[in-house]
Amino acid sequence: MKNKIEIQILTPATKEQLIELRDEIRKIDGLEAFDLQLPPAPLTPGKMSGGVEMVILEAIIAGVTHFSAEKTYEHYEDQISGLFKKILGRAKIEAKNEVEAMSGANPAESEKWKVAISGNRNGMKSVTAYDETGSVNIYNNREYSIDPEHTYAVLIGTSEYDDRANFSPIPPVAGNLNEMYRVLSDKRLVGLPYENITRLYNESCINIKDELRNVSRIDDIKTLIVYYSGHGQNTGNSQLSLIAKDTRTIDDELHNDIPYSFVEKMMNSSQADQKIVFIDACHSGLAAQGNSNVFDFEPVLGTFTLASTSAEESSYFKRDAVNTYFTTYLTDAFKEGLTNSNTMLSLTDLYNYTSQKLSKVRLPSPVCKSQLKNIMADKFYISGNPSFSLEARMGMPKQLYQQGRIDEARREYIRLEKEYPENQQLRNEHVEFERNTEFNRLVKEGDLLFFRDRNFKAAQNKYREALTVKYDENIRDKIADCENNLMQQSQLNKREEIPVIPVNKERNKQESQIIPVLQQPKRPVKKKIGLPAKIVIGVLVSLLMYFIFKREKAETYTDTDGTRYTYVGDKKNNKPDGDGKAEFKNGSEYDGEWVNGLREGKGTFSWANGDTYTGYFKNSYLHGKGICKFQNGDVYDGYWSYGVIQGQGVCKYKNGNVYEGAWYNNKQNGTGTFTWANGDKYEGQFKNDYRDGYGTYTCLSGELYNCPGGKKYTGSWRAGFKEGFGRCFDGSGKLVYEGNFNNDKPVYSYPNR
Repeated sequence: MKNKIEIQILTPATKEQLIELRDEIRKIDGLEAFDLQLPPAPLTPGKMSGGVEMVILEAIIAGVTHFSAEKTYEHYEDQISGLFKKILGRAKIEAKNEVEAMSGANPAESEKWKVAISGNRNGMKSVTAYDETGSVNIYNNREYSIDPEHTYAVLIGTSEYDDRANFSPIPPVAGNLNEMYRVLSDKRLVGLPYENITRLYNESCINIKDELRNVSRIDDIKTLIVYYSGHGQNTGNSQLSLIAKDTRTIDDELHNDIPYSFVEKMMNSSQADQKIVFIDACHSGLAAQGNSNVFDFEPVLGTFTLASTSAEESSYFKRDAVNTYFTTYLTDAFKEGLTNSNTMLSLTDLYNYTSQKLSKVRLPSPVCKSQLKNIMADKFYISGNPSFSLEARMGMPKQLYQQGRIDEARREYIRLEKEYPENQQLRNEHVEFERNTEFNRLVKEGDLLFFRDRNFKAAQNKYREALTVKYDENIRDKIADCENNLMQQSQLNKREEIPVIPVNKERNKQESQIIPVLQQPKRPVKKKIGLPAKIVIGVLVSLLMYFIFKREKAETYTDTDGTRYTYVGDKKNNKPDGDGKAEFKNGSEYDGEWVNGLREGKGTFSWANGDTYTGYFKNSYLHGKGICKFQNGDVYDGYWSYGVIQGQGVCKYKNGNVYEGAWYNNKQNGTGTFTWANGDKYEGQFKNDYRDGYGTYTCLSGELYNCPGGKKYTGSWRAGFKEGFGRCFDGSGKLVYEGNFNNDKPVYSYPNR
């Protein structure tokens, strides 16, 4: 009906009062076609509270004025106020022009119910009463993943059973249905129209199946929600059955039960794009696990299932409680919301909330499975978030950072900047976060070099680099500690050195031994020395002079990492400078250019383990372009940055694999191409040596993993696995699958094209 007043009452009230009021309003001239959209009578009978009456009166007067479009608010005020006084026993109230949140007349009378009025896009008035404390949050930027007008829900609950010998009563089931109905129909939360929600309480097996058939045949449906609370039973072969009021056990076999395979069959036949299932029953995890080794039926595409427990566990309740444990926490997630979440609650939020709450009371954790179409569960928003706080949301990355969850904090900052691109404070906090992260990384590396490796020079360099990122007086103290330790180490090394004969004395001694041989050789009288002998003697003398000269020039120095080495070559200010060669005590060697005691320019470094590098150096680090040949047979040809592989480069592995592309911190990071020895190739994005981001994998050696017949995959990757949206093609280039992937596996049936 186009022109009507929509009233939603979540506090106990009698439907008869509203019907009588509607009938009396129809008697007013010009309002014969007036109608009210009434909810089904609540399970709990009671009397309407005074605060709600006042709000309903104002809403109806405003709605009638809009409905007639001929008379003013004041024209109908006296007549309708009189009817309220007659039917509901309330006096006339003062008219208000603004829509606002209000509470009842007094706490004793309204029982602390909070009331809010809001208008929808059709000009209809909507009244909602909330059983909560504090003001009501109203959101103007909600982005539902569902269309409430085209979403239907079936709530099934069984608390009493004919076969009481095998199925004991579950009294809280009635409260479960009541709370789920309130949550789904609450305009502040899910907001489904009343007529779109069906409740089946203590119904027979045939009635439940008929209703599931009916809802599966609805044409104008986009989302289907099914909720079940009651007994569940594993009937063998890991098959789940839901127990109805008239279900019986005869000779250990169930009769008049509802196999969950029937529920899935109905969901498969539904035209709804997405199906959401909540099951509060023993062994309900059988409906969510979806393991091919467990189920012998095809999974329902576009389904999100949240089960109260695993396939082996029971679901628990207290007999005198209003709700079962799982449904209590599920509805609390809707009603209370999550402080650190978005303005909307996602399906993942519901799972996380119930899982945390059940774990705190040491009950089995729920089981969740998502097979939604083209959307992840953490992006499927089903309800408003009453506890949303922008301040708390902004504080989430800081909280993750304090817990040491750096990567999660970084992702949260990136997500927030996308949501709030104009927030300068957020951007500043993100920059400060990155600065602190880099600072802490450098300090940590410096501490390891200082305390664990006793490499004071390298630690000092790390601390100085940290100071360039962020000034900290404590770091200056650490640098001073490094300097003191280097001085002590140098003094200790001097005491350990063996005394060396002064160079000039040693030279005189050597010359006195060698010169006579060269200047006055004694020749035999009878035997002459031939030309070959002269050549041999000349070579030997030259070698002897070379080694003497080398011994004279060799001096001992200490490298930046504390390693001592002997150096022969050019010097300046008593430091290696120019061309020279160094032999380290650990067996490594360097031959190349030096500047001010540091390896700078082009040179070759050979490690004791057999690795060799030929290329450019800076401050004794491998820096610039160079070729490194590793002793295991791998060869890297590309750029370095202060000792790590960073920039563009090609690595040819011993097994025949080749990677060409971007590197960062010794790992494949950025855009590149990896070619396997068997001909397979991946072109796309990498992160920490994994395929991560968007890329194309071409398989020449066989077929794609988990994609029979697939030869080429183009789409999203995460940590080396196909994750997110992607496409698979066969050898001829024909598209065979298009859709989401999860953990390297297609989410939907394969192939689907």
